Amino acid sequence: MAKVIRFDLSSVKNTYKTKEGFLRTDAIVTRTGIFTYHNEDGSVRRELRDHREVFNADSLASMKMIPLANNHPPTTTGLLDPSNAKQYQVGFTGENVHPDGENVKVPITVIDGEAIKEVENGKRGLSLGYECDMVDEAGEVDGMRFDCKQTNIRYNHLAIVDFARAGGNARINLDSADIDLDIHSFPNHKPKERLMAKVRIDGIEYEAAPEVINFLTKETARADSTDNTIRTEKAAHDVTKADRDSLKSRVDALEAEKKTIPTLVAGAVKSRIDLERKATIVLDEKDHPTIATLSDEDIKKKIVLTVFPDAKLDGVSTDYLNARVDSALESSDKIKRDAAMADQRNKSGLDNGGHADGAGTNEPGVEAAEKRYQSGVKEAWKSKTDGCNGSKSMPEKEVGSKSRK
Repeated sequence: MAKVIRFDLSSVKNTYKTKEGFLRTDAIVTRTGIFTYHNEDGSVRRELRDHREVFNADSLASMKMIPLANNHPPTTTGLLDPSNAKQYQVGFTGENVHPDGENVKVPITVIDGEAIKEVENGKRGLSLGYECDMVDEAGEVDGMRFDCKQTNIRYNHLAIVDFARAGGNARINLDSADIDLDIHSFPNHKPKERLMAKVRIDGIEYEAAPEVINFLTKETARADSTDNTIRTEKAAHDVTKADRDSLKSRVDALEAEKKTIPTLVAGAVKSRIDLERKATIVLDEKDHPTIATLSDEDIKKKIVLTVFPDAKLDGVSTDYLNARVDSALESSDKIKRDAAMADQRNKSGLDNGGHADGAGTNEPGVEAAEKRYQSGVKEAWKSKTDGCNGSKSMPEKEVGSKSRK
């Protein structure tokens, strides 16, 4: 089942004017029967407008008080809507829509002066514009074959169109953009000239046959769809490229960071060792076993509080804490002695500033190291030389022995 748009033709007869000058008439606007059309490929299609569909109450009701236009609007669908009704409406249908044999009659009123003049000068055709569902079901009525049936007929507007004076009904098949006459039902009617619609291309308006406009509309829609697909694909490509570039930047940053890791680790280890060494010097011996388990911040706080017991360190910034540590180390007598001892050891060549004893083991006590250093200085005169002429000193016992000989 497909929804299509249709036009049916009839003619204006027995018109009269109101006191205001409006033109009124009761007109046959459509009928039942089989209507013949040509498809775009040249084949013939016969559509049945069955009386049950044409005289359906909902279908007839949709014909009441609909706009009357002077020609069908030259839009893609040829239908009226709020966007174009003001431009094309010249009148309206009445409410008294009723069957009349095989026909449907409805009163119409033309209120536009130009349209009234055209009707009076011979423009007497009426064409209903409507939508319906097309059922692909073939059959036969009164010995005439049909290929499909119109159902759910709903009317949109009635148009005044050019019509041959010979009379009769005709039909415009808008959806296939082909104008044909129902020659089976109305053999006396003669084909009339096609009504040329207009289409705008690149800002220029052209007249063209309906099938050409229909083809251009389809091709334009297809081109627009292709453009939308291209834009969508390009956007997706750009997103993928952006993600790839971002990933490459992150990888490059990680590679650069990876190269600095050894230096950073070495610096951190050296800084931690130096901090623990200074803490070992400043803190009491009872605190030494816990130094390795403390964080850098806790060690620094212990150093500061050891030198400045009244210091308030809760919630202080890292920069503030580091400054207090530097101040504490500068004020610590133990640090000063350690630095002096290290300088003396460096000058005397006893060691390279460490605190190792003769056995090569590290003593944590700075005071013990200081005592060993001072003892070494005091005993330095007991060397293998006498310090005066460079001759070897003789033990006292041996000197006495030689003198007796």
